[in-house]
Amino acid sequence: EVPCIGFPYVNSDVSEATKWRSTADKNFTQSGAARSLWRIEDWVKGDLIICEGELDAASFVEIGIPATSVPNGAPTPGPELVTEMTELLDRDHSIKKYEYLWDCSDKIDSSDRIIIAGDIDKQGKSLSGEIARRMGKARCWVLSYPDGCKDANDVLVKHGPEALRKCLDDATPWPVKGLRSVNEYRESVMDLLVNGFDRGKRTGVADLDNIYMACPQ
Repeated sequence: EVPCIGFPYVNSDVSEATKWRSTADKNFTQSGAARSLWRIEDWVKGDLIICEGELDAASFVEIGIPATSVPNGAPTPGPELVTEMTELLDRDHSIKKYEYLWDCSDKIDSSDRIIIAGDIDKQGKSLSGEIARRMGKARCWVLSYPDGCKDANDVLVKHGPEALRKCLDDATPWPVKGLRSVNEYRESVMDLLVNGFDRGKRTGVADLDNIYMACPQ
């Protein structure tokens, strides 16, 4: 027996479970089976924040922002074999790992944005990608964290509430192939506005400079 913290779950079928985490190290066990997003029953409207772990979701709650967590953590990354059949099986609940997304599809559909707050390690990125693919990447936003932080709880512990709020304020749309943000071009456009077009390098021969100047590499 060791000291633990318990995270109570209410599943979509109204069954209940508790995930237990030992306080000394990161060991988990469960009473019952957690199958729905943690605290999804408390979410009402606005942005839906989906975290990788309960402590990350609790970190947002600590600063007054409702958040949820996946019940089963991040998957082990592997070759992604996405086909129409796997999507159909997923929606038909034959693939159980992401069933929690379909169970609350009504709340997901009514959310303003889906903000994915996964860890920045390989497993976390894999989880974020799987959630975005199922929910529609055009609806998803993603967080980035300060250097030395791997998740939302890290930000809260190391930098405080305001830093975590800033991470949320600075959330960016999930990158969609073929779509670019104007912010990507801001630096080059401002340089063009301030300095104009580059007129090239003079050769040092006045008559030649009137008709030709070298383009810098």
